[in-house]
Amino acid sequence: MFYQALALITAFLSGVVPLPAAAAANTLDVPYTSQAPQGVWKQPWEDACEEAATVMVDSYYRGGRQKTIGKNEAVNRIKHVIYLEDTKLGFSKDTNAAQIAEIINNFYSWEAYSVSRPTLDQIKAEMDKGRPVIALVHGKALKNPYFKNGGPDYHTVVIKGYDDDRQEFVTNEPGINRGLDYRYPYATMLSALHDFVPEGKTSTGQPVAVFTSPAVSDSRFTDGDNDGLSKSEELSYGTKLWDKDTDRDGFTDGTEVKEGYSPVLNEKRLGNDSLIKTKTAPTVYLIENGGRHAILNEEVFLSHRWRWQDVKVVSERFLKDFEESYIINQ
Repeated sequence: MFYQALALITAFLSGVVPLPAAAAANTLDVPYTSQAPQGVWKQPWEDACEEAATVMVDSYYRGGRQKTIGKNEAVNRIKHVIYLEDTKLGFSKDTNAAQIAEIINNFYSWEAYSVSRPTLDQIKAEMDKGRPVIALVHGKALKNPYFKNGGPDYHTVVIKGYDDDRQEFVTNEPGINRGLDYRYPYATMLSALHDFVPEGKTSTGQPVAVFTSPAVSDSRFTDGDNDGLSKSEELSYGTKLWDKDTDRDGFTDGTEVKEGYSPVLNEKRLGNDSLIKTKTAPTVYLIENGGRHAILNEEVFLSHRWRWQDVKVVSERFLKDFEESYIINQ
C-alpha cells in the first residue's frame, strides 16, 4: 500500500498523471444598489427591482467599478428609468423581459435581448465574456431568508458571477439591503427563472433572462425619442437617447443635424463676447456685433486674459452665420 501511494505521488510530481482541474469561478465588478437606496420600502421602491437592475448594469457598462452606487445617484437614476418606462410603455410597474429589453435598447448605450430557457452554461459563458445577465424570477422560489413574507411574486436580480466550487451564482440582489455579492445556488436560481405574468402568476411564466452586451448592433437603428436620429447616430453626436432636443434650443436633434447645426450646444445663446471655434480647425473667434474676429495666436489670446475653457465648439454652419471681420492681432 505504501509503495502504491509513493508511486502515485511520484507520478503526480513527474506530470504523468494530471492534477484535477481547479473549479472555475468568475465575478464581474458590477456596482450595487438596492431597489430602495434610501431604505424606504414603499412605492415606487417596492416594485423598482427591474429599474435597479438596469441601473446596475448601466453603471457597469459605463465603466463604473465602485462597489456601490451612491444613494442619491441611485434614487435619481432609478426614477429616470421609471420615467422612461412611463413615457415609452405607458406604465412602469412590473415590466417583463421584452419590455426591459425595449427600454434598454431605446434609451441606453448598450443593448439587451431576452433568452428563453437559458442554461447554466449559457449564463456562465456570458460572465466569461464580461456581460452581466438580468434574471427574471418568481421571487418566492429564491427562498431568500431576508425577503419579507417569503418574497415577491415577481422579481429581478443581476447575475454577475459564478462559483463552480460552491455551485453558486454571485448576484447583485436589489430586493434586500445586504444584496451586494449575494449568492444563490445554481439549482435555486435556474428553477426560479420565470417571466412576469400578471395577477400573481409569475410562477407559470416561461423561464427567461435578459442577456446584455456593450456592443450596439441589433438596436442601432432604434429612435426612442423620435428625434430623427438613430441610436448609433445619437451615440456618435453625443446627444441624449431619451431627449429629442438635447440642447434645449427648440429644435429637435435630427433637425439640427440635418441643417448643419450642433445638436448638443444651444448656439442661439451665444452672442457678443462669445469665444468659438469649430471641431475641425484650430482658429478661435470672438463674436462681436454680428461679426466674427479671428484671434491671431495663443499669445494674443492669453494677453486678453481669455480662458480656454470658455471656448465653445460650434458647427461650421453656425460659424458661417457671422461675417468674417478684422483679425485680433494684439
